[in-house]
Amino acid sequence: MLPKKNLEIPLRPCVGITTKSISSCSTKSTIPLQAFLAALTWGSITWKAERGAAALQSLLKIHARVKRRGIERQIAAEELVPGDVVLLESGNRVPADLRLVQVNNLAIDESLLTGESLAVEKKTFKLSEETSISERSNMAFAGSTVN
Repeated sequence: MLPKKNLEIPLRPCVGITTKSISSCSTKSTIPLQAFLAALTWGSITWKAERGAAALQSLLKIHARVKRRGIERQIAAEELVPGDVVLLESGNRVPADLRLVQVNNLAIDESLLTGESLAVEKKTFKLSEETSISERSNMAFAGSTVN
């Protein structure tokens, strides 16, 4: 069902024109007009839906607190570059896959990635190259949440 308040006023003239043309012309000649009006209505609805989706997308952007060249700043996750030091704290979403260099009682909820119900405690010690990705406790993975 279409939202009444958004489309009611712009469609009133269209409905009047369509009704008038249907009553005074043959059906064959009104089909292009009706197709045009349908396309116009569909385009308007699609445009509004895309605007709404873009607004929601901007609310969901992940930001990171980073230290770059010794200066601490807040940036969008897309702007992270190798060499940035990402500062994580409780409640943050991990903005990218990260190698941990310093932690203090850090636990990260990786349930979206692994399905585990408990948060994983993170450490900074070096692991062997054969360690599977899911067992790498010296890394934080994008999309997980800091507890």
